[in-house]
Amino acid sequence: MTTAILEVQDLRVSFGGIHALDGASFAIEGGKTTGLIGPNGAGKTTLFNAISGFLLEIVLTEAGQALLPEAASTGSLRIATVMKAGRGGRRLVPSAPAARIDKSLVKALAWARDLRWRLERGKSLNELAREDRCSRPYVSSLIRLAYLAPDVTRAIVNGSQPAQLTLADLMSRDVPLDWAEQRRSFGFF
Repeated sequence: MTTAILEVQDLRVSFGGIHALDGASFAIEGGKTTGLIGPNGAGKTTLFNAISGFLLEIVLTEAGQALLPEAASTGSLRIATVMKAGRGGRRLVPSAPAARIDKSLVKALAWARDLRWRLERGKSLNELAREDRCSRPYVSSLIRLAYLAPDVTRAIVNGSQPAQLTLADLMSRDVPLDWAEQRRSFGFF
């Protein structure tokens, strides 16, 4: 019998009201190659970021836990982070100083990815606006954020984007489709 080298049980990650992961559970056995597949916006990167401690702040429910073999008896996960107990569950806190994270921008990115996911599954912009109780022009402006270059998105989530790159700035201008042009336009170089 092969022992699991990583087991994740009921992992939940939310960005504002958007549930990026909702009850993810799996075990990876030693000596085997394991893959993770899914459509864009399904939560693959969020899963890896949560397990590795890359997310600067994630909330796990009381039931949610990620277990490494040596930590299985305690039910805790410690990867360059500190676990703190608090209302609503446990919170992973970075051991390094936090970057300047624009929470409203990160929430808008998560919302934009959710809008894109629903649009790709057949919803119209009008339906999205009605479901999210906002105007169609706002949905049209917001959804553009789902097409940012991966490194631009990563910088925003990490808080390492240029200081002038704010949600108001992004919503007030066109987002180039070309990723190199996005980097130039948004001040990455």
